[in-house]
Amino acid sequence: MEVKKTSLHTPDPEKKYELSALIDVDSFFYAIIESGGQVVEIDHIKLSKEVLLEKYPNLKTAKIAVANSSYTLIPAAEYNEQSKVDYIHQVTEPSMQNQYVYLADFVEKTGLYVCYAISKSVYQYCFGLPVIPVIRHQISTMLSQSNNGKLSSRIHVSRHQDYITITAHVDGQLRVANTFESKSPITTLYYITLVQKNLGVKKSDIEVEFSGAFTPGDETEKLVSRYYTNLNYKPYSLKMDGQLLEKSSYYFPLQSVSLCV
Repeated sequence: MEVKKTSLHTPDPEKKYELSALIDVDSFFYAIIESGGQVVEIDHIKLSKEVLLEKYPNLKTAKIAVANSSYTLIPAAEYNEQSKVDYIHQVTEPSMQNQYVYLADFVEKTGLYVCYAISKSVYQYCFGLPVIPVIRHQISTMLSQSNNGKLSSRIHVSRHQDYITITAHVDGQLRVANTFESKSPITTLYYITLVQKNLGVKKSDIEVEFSGAFTPGDETEKLVSRYYTNLNYKPYSLKMDGQLLEKSSYYFPLQSVSLCV
């Protein structure tokens, strides 16, 4: 994805703003939000603290979600600091393990710890912001949302660039949480079907919910709707106007970060 810098908003020095961001290996997807949920700026930039430090020195809060596949889930009864490290070592390259900071989020709704690795350079970047940030993994923000859909079985699919994260609940219980590479609608359909079959639930009895960089009516929805009839999109509560709507593909889990981190 091409990285563009924009200047859509001139900060008011009398106002306090909230930063909601999703951070990956070298990119920073962010929204600047006023009180009332109004998004005043949204963008995708290379990691560069000067951009936000100079423009928004009066941030009130900073909520950051980490997007990577270096995570694992541990039941609360099995969690301790050593188990966190041991489990994360199973999903990270041995030669890179000294370059990571190991973190853990407790998701009360599931009774699980999401344990994950974040590079030291990215971690330091987060703490270069004007306020001390709250950091969570993207999967934590997904699991923190309500799992009460129209049906008792639900597959939630969230896209970020070339990856989809899938969580699945049956009768309110988390059964699947995983991240896959997916560069096409047919690959996304493949993983949805794989999860559905592994759950042992009929297509007609499961709800498929999209969030992230999906757009209603896009090629993915058209394809998936040929096989699954119960589709919906996670509703947005943040507000965007005018030319910001042209950047709606940046908006994916920024709302989840704002609400759940």
